[in-house]
Amino acid sequence: MLYVFVDSEKKSNVSVAIAAGDTEQAEISLAFTSEGSHVIKVTTDSNGSNVIAEKTVTVKMAGNVVNGLIADIKIDGLEEENGEYVYHGTELSIVYTFTNVTDEDYNGKLQMLYSYNGRTEGVERTGTIGARQTYSYTKRLGVYYGLTVTFQSNSFDPNTSECKFMKSVTVRFVEPTGIKEVKNKANHSDIYYNLKGMRIDYPTNPGLYIRNGKKIILK
Repeated sequence: MLYVFVDSEKKSNVSVAIAAGDTEQAEISLAFTSEGSHVIKVTTDSNGSNVIAEKTVTVKMAGNVVNGLIADIKIDGLEEENGEYVYHGTELSIVYTFTNVTDEDYNGKLQMLYSYNGRTEGVERTGTIGARQTYSYTKRLGVYYGLTVTFQSNSFDPNTSECKFMKSVTVRFVEPTGIKEVKNKANHSDIYYNLKGMRIDYPTNPGLYIRNGKKIILK
């Protein structure tokens, strides 16, 4: 058994079996609650004294830590133009993700909101996110060109029920460029064809003919 410490605090255990003269690799997943430099140590004892590996890493958070949670908002297909996010389409999927980066369960509310034209809509979830666990929610939204929508995630302080703003993304929806409507430019004519594909300028005999892609019956 190996033990992993971060800044002298034990974080996880790793069970490995290494044969004499052999090498094994073990994957370790760690969550950090603050930015900056952190020292990771691997030891053979649970009190952290017998260190067999040590490394200093620099951590940059993907978002603000609020109530022990990191929120992320993901929208595929966004483009950045003149300092703002734009989306060329009329329907999108937005994924709200909350990650609990602490060793304690989070018990409280989560809000996954979007605002437009002075209105705010969305989903509120009350429940538990376990220690080091992640909760994701996907919302499909139909929009129209010229609309600006702000997506935001919020959490509630479990102790005070106070809403804490976490992250927001503002998107303007613009008409797609470079794609034009395909129109049928076929010329209409009075030319007839028989069922053998032979051109008939002036059909006189009764029967079935083709003109402008349609069947014509002459009696």
